[in-house]
Amino acid sequence: MYTEPSRQVGRLHGTFDSSIGGLSVPKAAPRLETAVLESGRVDWLDWHLVLLLALSAIGSLIVFCLAAAALHRRRSMPYLLITGALGALVMRPIVGTGTVLGLIPMRTHHTIEHLLDLIIAGLLLAAIVMVGRLETSPNSKHDSEMSDGGDRQ
Repeated sequence: MYTEPSRQVGRLHGTFDSSIGGLSVPKAAPRLETAVLESGRVDWLDWHLVLLLALSAIGSLIVFCLAAAALHRRRSMPYLLITGALGALVMRPIVGTGTVLGLIPMRTHHTIEHLLDLIIAGLLLAAIVMVGRLETSPNSKHDSEMSDGGDRQ
């Protein structure tokens, strides 16, 4: 009797359930990372995920510190808004680490991540709008340079 190679491999590795109507139905392969994240237990950590979270945390902290230094020098509202957005970006790997360690449930993780995305987008859009308003104000530096002499080359 002829069997398809995929069925033979599936039977060898135990990846197919019994057949239904002559068709083999694949078993749902258990996803270990889902089981770990959902159960709240930390029996196994994927080193790729841990490395990614660590690099993300380090990178976002560096960018946040640079933004905080720029805010300290400029002391303006757009710099404050951008620094706030980058601060929210720092929170993302912290939430991810809490989820991997079983401290934050997956449903809460997704809610917090989407909320942080909303905060980041809102703060960046507010900074963009504020810079646009600053540039179009009547007493801005660009307008005064253009009114007293035209092009300077």
